[in-house]
Amino acid sequence: MSGSRDGEPTEINIKILTYNGNTETFGYLKVDGKFMEDGRIEVEPSVDVFGVDMYYPTKENRERYNLEIFFIFLLCLDVLLELKQFVAYFWEQISSNRRKKGISGFFSHICSSLIAYWTHDLWNVLDTVTITLLFAQGTKWWWWCTTIIPTFAPKSSRWVYESLFTNARFLRLHQTVHSMMNATNSTNSSMYKDPTLDLNGNYIHTPVPFSISNVWNKTNTTIAPIGNYNMGGYEYENLFKLGWSNELDEIVEEFNNAEKIISIRAELDVLIVIIILCQVMRLLKVLDFQPKLALVTSTLLNGGWELFHFIIVFGMQTVAFSACAHVAFGSIHPKFANYGDSISTCFNLFLGDTSTHDDLSQSDRAIGWYAFFLTYMLLQTFILLNILLAILVDAYIAVRSR
Repeated sequence: MSGSRDGEPTEINIKILTYNGNTETFGYLKVDGKFMEDGRIEVEPSVDVFGVDMYYPTKENRERYNLEIFFIFLLCLDVLLELKQFVAYFWEQISSNRRKKGISGFFSHICSSLIAYWTHDLWNVLDTVTITLLFAQGTKWWWWCTTIIPTFAPKSSRWVYESLFTNARFLRLHQTVHSMMNATNSTNSSMYKDPTLDLNGNYIHTPVPFSISNVWNKTNTTIAPIGNYNMGGYEYENLFKLGWSNELDEIVEEFNNAEKIISIRAELDVLIVIIILCQVMRLLKVLDFQPKLALVTSTLLNGGWELFHFIIVFGMQTVAFSACAHVAFGSIHPKFANYGDSISTCFNLFLGDTSTHDDLSQSDRAIGWYAFFLTYMLLQTFILLNILLAILVDAYIAVRSR
């Protein structure tokens, strides 16, 4: 648990880490529960699966490793070709343009010739961005596999609690304790070495007394308010019959490492998606060598300015309708419960998904929904969609007539 509101917890987090020996992957289940002021509990579950044996000698890993080598070869070839084009265009600009006299004129001429490679053709900007992202993705992947993954080695079992018998106190931790406390509001508060416990949980020696106001448990990040009492060292533990377990500290660290691995892998996945989209755009550039194949690219470029204005109008309309749906139907339908889901649902309506319409048309707000649905479909689907088609057809006819 974490956070507090009037002395009560505001959040509860449940984390479970499992291992599948057949697939050699870890499973990480996380459930975040948030206590709302109106008494509700918002629960957000998430499940992630990740592997740590990236280069273990299996058939799948060997195949992926060979593909990675081939990918590096293609990337180096792409860099060389792009660099060749850049140098050729740079020398062409140097030899063709007249430079001004003086050192400042010389450097100005060099800078303008360098920048001209990207300003004269925006496709070159896309090529440079894509190659940069590919290098970033490869570097991050290598760092993830060689630095982050090897540090993750969780144990199959740990001795956290003192006893697991039915008559035991399950909250009492194993004998290992740490002086993980935050001594505040006291001028003579200080930190002391861990005491030694016998098998019955009694202290073999008593530390020097000190004054504390709050005790901070590092292993579960909770604060145990015990007031401004002068206690004999670790005697406050006898009040709760608890302790600080080094094993529990290590479990928390393993969960943090698992979340770090999942977070980095998610960043890599997002980077891969962006790279693939950039490569698809580069494919349109490659198609320019043949007139018939270049028809699609030329049509998009010819109608680009009109398409830009269409996107602005379509986006404003979608935002407005999504806000209206969220306010009107967010309390009765989960797909409009928050603004992000409302935008996604409205866009799905534009694409033809009418499952939401089937639900709300049977609700007690059917009249308001029908008014919203018919207005949205009239403006977004029948009018804006046909305008989009008209823009593309007009650009296509203009390209074909050349």
